[in-house]
Amino acid sequence: MAIANFVGLFFISAYTKLRNFVVAGENGVMVAVIFFFGTILHEISHLLMVWATLSRATSIDLVPRMADVKTDFGLIERRWTLGGVTYIPRSKLAYFPAGMAPLLLIVPAFIVYSNWLTWFEVSWVSIVSLYVVVYLLLFSSIPSPSDFRIAFEGNGWAVWILIIAVTAAIYNFHIKELIDVISI
Repeated sequence: MAIANFVGLFFISAYTKLRNFVVAGENGVMVAVIFFFGTILHEISHLLMVWATLSRATSIDLVPRMADVKTDFGLIERRWTLGGVTYIPRSKLAYFPAGMAPLLLIVPAFIVYSNWLTWFEVSWVSIVSLYVVVYLLLFSSIPSPSDFRIAFEGNGWAVWILIIAVTAAIYNFHIKELIDVISI
C-alpha cells in the first residue's frame, strides 16, 4: 500500500510539473517562489552529475528570471526559467547522466516517505509536512523538456540505457540470490 501511495504522489507531481510548463508564463513568479527549494535541489543534482562525469561546469543559475526560450518549432518565446547549469561535457557519454540527474531525487523522496513517521511524532502536522516534503522532492525530480533534449543529444544515451539494463539483469539474477542466501 505504501508503494502505491508513493507512486501516486510521483504521478501527481509529474502532472503538475507538466501543467506548470504550460501555465508558467503569467504565473511564473508564483511557481518560482513556491518551488525555489526544489529548483535548488534539481540544479544541484545536475551539477553533481556534471562533476561525477568529470565534465566542467561553467555556470549555475538558481535565480528565477524571464528568458527567451527556443520552442520545439524553432520559435522564440519569453517565459520563466527557474534555473540552469551550463557545462562543457568531457564526452558524449556525459549528456545522459547530467540531463537525467534529477531522477536521483526519487531516492531521498522514498527514504523520507518510508521513514518520516519514525523520525517524527505522528500528528496531522507531521503527516501534512511529510506529503509536502515528498511532493517537493518528487516535483523536483522530474527532468524539464530541456533536460530531455540534452540527455538524448548524440548517441551516448544508448550506452547508458545498455548499462542500466545490464545492471538490472545482474541484480535480478545474481544479487537477489546472494541476498536470499545471506538472509537465511
